[in-house]
Amino acid sequence: MNEKNTKQLDIDVDEVNYPKSRIKEWWLDVELYLLYRNWFVKLCRKTSKSIKNLIVWFPIIWKDRNWHEDYLLEIIGFKLKQMSKFHKKHGYNVESNNIAKELKELSELIEKIINDDYNSERMEELVNKVEFSFSEKDSNGMYTLKSTGLTDEESKEILNLEHELYKLKRKDLDKVFDIMKERIEYWWD
Repeated sequence: MNEKNTKQLDIDVDEVNYPKSRIKEWWLDVELYLLYRNWFVKLCRKTSKSIKNLIVWFPIIWKDRNWHEDYLLEIIGFKLKQMSKFHKKHGYNVESNNIAKELKELSELIEKIINDDYNSERMEELVNKVEFSFSEKDSNGMYTLKSTGLTDEESKEILNLEHELYKLKRKDLDKVFDIMKERIEYWWD
């Protein structure tokens, strides 16, 4: 070989691995990109879901008051209804359909308790017979509400019916919380 055409190459051993190290750097960049991209996507999804939750829950929270049990029951019933919808639409559990049905039944039972749907026909008949009137002012300037139209027997019957209807309501309330106590840990997906 001709000396003019020859040139000595100074090659460093690390430079021979240069393409591999570039691939590693590139792959690290890709991994970081994917990591941050996934983090950002998850953040956006969580934020979107949170905003949807605020919108969905707003009417319930707006009506909430701290002085009556019906408001607490309304929150619980609404949550059970939302969970039922979730299990019906997105449930991955083998029992998702049964769970959705159970949650819906509980929310309907809570709605019955809140709406006080325990009147009987006899109760309505007796209540419709009652006439209310105010008495004249007493010495303190107060009025007294008088009820007329019922016999003593019918008044006692109303009290007994009210007691029976209250027991039915208590039974339903106990049923709701007993089922929740027994099954709440199975309602995840």
